[in-house]
Amino acid sequence: MHRAQLPRGFQLQLPPPNFDVRPVSYVYIIVGPRFRGKFNADRATELGVFREDRAKLARGQSVTIKVKVDGKLVSRTVRPHEVLAESDPPAVG
Repeated sequence: MHRAQLPRGFQLQLPPPNFDVRPVSYVYIIVGPRFRGKFNADRATELGVFREDRAKLARGQSVTIKVKVDGKLVSRTVRPHEVLAESDPPAVG
């Protein structure tokens, strides 16, 4: 059997380390996802939001509803921050 030839200089000693050059280091920061706050169903009922519209609010969409004020029907926009609790900050590791 014939052995493959080693590259020229393969058996030479490595050069001494050069401490004049700054070492390079990397840092990775991993940020977790942000989860929405809990949905407050009691507050949604109090505002007059129908069950069909609650999913829209949970996804972050505003909902327009009709409510009676002084005997008149009035359009009111309910925004997600009115029925969702504050979300927790994402974890960083």
